Amino acid sequence: DQATDQVTSLLTTNCGPVWFANDGIPRQFAYAGHGVFTIRRLNEQKVVQEFALDVEGSLDDLGVRALAVSEDATRCAAAVTNSADGRIAVWDAATGEHVGSLTNTCTALAISPDARCLATGDADGNVCVWALPGLNKIASFQQSRDTVHCLAFRRDLSEPVESAAEHPWLLAAGDAGGTVWIYRLGARKLMTICHG
Repeated sequence: DQATDQVTSLLTTNCGPVWFANDGIPRQFAYAGHGVFTIRRLNEQKVVQEFALDVEGSLDDLGVRALAVSEDATRCAAAVTNSADGRIAVWDAATGEHVGSLTNTCTALAISPDARCLATGDADGNVCVWALPGLNKIASFQQSRDTVHCLAFRRDLSEPVESAAEHPWLLAAGDAGGTVWIYRLGARKLMTICHG
């Protein structure tokens, strides 16, 4: 607790990204069940936003594969699977408005710091980057045959800040084999490979 300088124990509801909102209170984006995702204030377990997932088939066997929140907490994304298909959905965190969705199965998600790109990785080592809103494909990379476990964006410092580059990002993709592949999104090419 920042006001009292005391350690406070908070109960998290499930697995999911946690961040500090502008008011200093931690928030968590998590699956609440039956196709509903929530953002909760962890200090009081209060739901501040709900997001409904539109999926075909049963919600009983829904498996959450990945969750992501943008750096500025303006967008949330979820990747789920059920017996019918895989689905990726993105929402506006403030309004709950659906920003876009894909019928696709993935194992990792990341949202760029400007909340204009969504990266997805899958079990076959494929990495795709999609424009937000709308989820139009910007780039795709085949890195290996290993499952992509994690993705992260960072500003490409080789691009001048005043550059007209539409997507001035580096994208790191970590796979099950311990290798990290770093892509230069603006040039749509592999920059380096870090072997684990």
